[in-house]
Amino acid sequence: IGAGSVILADFALHADQAFLHGVVEPMAGVLDLAAIAGLRPLTSADVARHCLLASGCRLLPGLAKASHWTALRPPAFDEVLAAVRSASHLVVADVTGDFEGETESGSIDIEERNHMARRSVAAADVVVAVGSPGLAGWRRLSGLVDDLLDHHVDPDRIQPVVNRVDPAWRTASEGRHLCGLPAPVIDLPLAAGEWITPLALAVADRLHRLSQADRMVRPQPVVPGTLGCVVR
Repeated sequence: IGAGSVILADFALHADQAFLHGVVEPMAGVLDLAAIAGLRPLTSADVARHCLLASGCRLLPGLAKASHWTALRPPAFDEVLAAVRSASHLVVADVTGDFEGETESGSIDIEERNHMARRSVAAADVVVAVGSPGLAGWRRLSGLVDDLLDHHVDPDRIQPVVNRVDPAWRTASEGRHLCGLPAPVIDLPLAAGEWITPLALAVADRLHRLSQADRMVRPQPVVPGTLGCVVR
């Protein structure tokens, strides 16, 4: 996976990928694309203009503040997501692990606040659920997987990942599984600019391990571009 061949789309409520990749003053990528979508159909050129070249990927900056979700209407975000997928063969979306909707919370506002995460994981080919080592990290990761399953994400599409694993914890965790899912398989490097390629490879590897017959019976996505979500 070469530099620039992957789009890292920051769809988290607390969007920090631009900061983690050393961008001092990022442009307003997601909101600007949503504004254009309100005027005309988005193009791949629009997406390219709103991406920054970061280490190992093209970065689409997210919300400047978490409260800015109020300016991002669900239909506009859906158009942004479709356009980003059309602009690259592989999109890795960083999303917040909150999926409550109106049914669970009784609030349409909460559903709209969580729409980026809800829509992204629902459309994703692979969802990489990221946790930390240790008992607290394992409990958090287990809860995150449960939330994804409650949101009707196919377990075949979920890949657990544990970050910052030391050898002692790896030995102690051997054989542990989450709801029948594979054990975590990747140690992500601490450098923010380096983790996009391992996660992109995790998406590709997970897709490869799905049986060809299984993939044939699934409906094909409306837009091109493999979508992998990183949920933290």
